[in-house]
Amino acid sequence: MERRSHPLLYVMEGRVGNQPISIKTVMVTALDVRHEPRETTAEVYARAVAQRFKQAGMPMEPSASPEERSIGGRSFWKVNFSLRTAAGVGHGAEFVTADKGYLLMFVLGGPDLASVSEIEKSLQSIHFLETSN
Repeated sequence: MERRSHPLLYVMEGRVGNQPISIKTVMVTALDVRHEPRETTAEVYARAVAQRFKQAGMPMEPSASPEERSIGGRSFWKVNFSLRTAAGVGHGAEFVTADKGYLLMFVLGGPDLASVSEIEKSLQSIHFLETSN
């Protein structure tokens, strides 16, 4: 069964000076899991992502076990990770929640843990509308 990914938003803050990894990013994506053979919860997805990061040959590795967080009154699962490249090490966090057959994912990236933490704080300004559909 093919999952359909729907990019919703991508924001990038420009490079700082000569630093090879200085860009900050936010990506919001919805993943359609309505037709999965078994229910895919946000927790199951976050743990699977962390497990894939641990597999040999991946330039990404989790920094900690997935943990539950609240954003805008909703429960999200968070995975912190680091990304090794030829230019250096970048850091990121992925937040995942499930709603109406979709996984909503916020992926944050930055040159260091402080920049990712700064972006993460801005997520608290998100508000979700209640709908009956």
